[in-house]
Amino acid sequence: MNKGTVDWEWVQRAVAQSQPPRLADLPMHIKFAKKWGGGDNQMFVRELVEYLKLKMPTGRIVSGHFLKTCASVNLPPNVCYVCMS
Repeated sequence: MNKGTVDWEWVQRAVAQSQPPRLADLPMHIKFAKKWGGGDNQMFVRELVEYLKLKMPTGRIVSGHFLKTCASVNLPPNVCYVCMS
């Protein structure tokens, strides 16, 4: 499903340099984005972030383990799109 050409090593280095509070979760976030992100523009990740901003309490953190589990689910692309819509 992810048909873009994203330099994931560069993404990981750039995010790590920003010193995020949950750096240990970064590989799991990237695994999710690679599989279900929506290609080089990461449209599904962007939509998911906007949805979480609306529905989750401020300051709540989405666990990297949750995203890793989501990334390990084998669904056809059309089913995943319906789940994220």
